Amino acid sequence: MPKDRFAVTPYSGLRVSEEERKQLIELADAFVQDGYQKYEDFVVVDKRQIDDKRWKYVKSKGNQHAYAERRLKEFDRKTAIPGNTASATQTLENVPVVMSVGTLVGELDDLMFGVVNPTLDTMRIKASYVHDFDSAAILHTLLEPTEDDPFRSLAIKWMTIDVPLQSTSIVKARDFVFMESTGIPPEETLCASSQSK
Repeated sequence: MPKDRFAVTPYSGLRVSEEERKQLIELADAFVQDGYQKYEDFVVVDKRQIDDKRWKYVKSKGNQHAYAERRLKEFDRKTAIPGNTASATQTLENVPVVMSVGTLVGELDDLMFGVVNPTLDTMRIKASYVHDFDSAAILHTLLEPTEDDPFRSLAIKWMTIDVPLQSTSIVKARDFVFMESTGIPPEETLCASSQSK
């Protein structure tokens, strides 16, 4: 894999103010809280049963099954965000949701080490065996892993996906700018979610 796949980006020099950084961290935390709330609802309310009216089957791999949330008005996805603004709530409502159901063999720490790639070098290593994207770059790091919280990472990234027949005119390459957040929520955050019901 050529190294320049991870060096050339059309979005160099991204600057984020401290206020924007705080807002992005808040937004990422709200997404995590929303996801955890959905998980709790799935386990406690739905008793781990897939509601076919709400979730559309996408694919399976091993014992993992992926579902995409259907776009129905009856499913209200508003989430309380600290310092909530109308635009932040609107953002959460419009984000596509994918749910993965199943079990994985192994330890959570091992899984997290495979997921977290906060630097260009770790992205290169992961791409060398996962082959999930064609080009990528870290545009701005908002939070870096620490010794106390080694799985916490928040970064704005850019990537293009490996698409079959990309070299032909049949399929056009697409690129994405996205915010990637990894970590394990603190226990008090998870407990607060349970008590808010």
